[in-house]
This record gives sequence, structure tokens and C-alpha cells, in this order.
Amino acid sequence: MRDREIPEFPCKDTFVNRNQSKTDGEHLKQLEAQQADLQKKLKEVEEEILMKNGEIRVLRDSLRVAQQEKEAQRQAQLLLEREKRDTQSEKEKELSKKVQSLLSELHFKEAEMNEMKTKLQNTEKGRKAVASPVTRNRLAALQSASISV
Repeated sequence: MRDREIPEFPCKDTFVNRNQSKTDGEHLKQLEAQQADLQKKLKEVEEEILMKNGEIRVLRDSLRVAQQEKEAQRQAQLLLEREKRDTQSEKEKELSKKVQSLLSELHFKEAEMNEMKTKLQNTEKGRKAVASPVTRNRLAALQSASISV
């Protein structure tokens, strides 16, 4: 009998197969439920990623606009400063020209005054030279007249 194998009970295999089949079916349902749950979570995560990407795009656009505005303000400030500097430079040039003009006029007036002083001095010297003999004669005449009287 040892040489002969004892056949297994056919009912035992059927029972085990049915049990295993039931367990496999439950396991399959459980795996399908997990898969459905994971697919749902995956979809939620993908939607969240899309939302975050949208938010990032909006923030980047806002940042770019803010940087452009800041650059425009900086350029406007530079232009304003350049215009102020140019205006100041023009005013300084005009004032410098006016000062030079007034200095030239002053030198001309000083030269004219010196010339007039010289003429006046020459005229006074000429008067003294001419007036001296006449004045002496008059003085002598007056003195004589006063002595005679």
C-alpha cells in the first residue's frame, strides 16, 4: 500500500477551490476598491496640481507686470532727473552768459569812467593854466581898487 498512493479526496479540492475562489473574489473586489480609491485620489492630486500651476502662472504674470511697472517707474525717474539736470545746466549757462555780459559792461563802464576822469583832469588842468593869469590880473585889480578906495 505504500507503493500505491492514496488518492486525495475530490471533495477536499472542491472545497478548497471554492474557499480560495471566494477569497480571491473578495481580494479582487478589495483590490478594485483600492484601485478606484487610488484613481480618485490621483484625479484629485492632478486637479490640485493644475490649480497650483494656474496659481503659479497668475503669480508669475503678476510678478512680471510688477517688475515692468517698477522698471517703467525707474526709467521715468531717470528721465525726470536727466531733464532736471539739463534744465539746471541750461539755467547755469544762461546765468554764466549774463554774468559775462554784465562783467563786460562793467569793464566798459569803468574804462569809460576812467576816460572821462582823464578828460576832466585835462580840462581842469587847462582851466587852471588859462585861469591862472586872468585870475592874477583880477586879483591885482581888485587889490588896487580896494587900496584906492
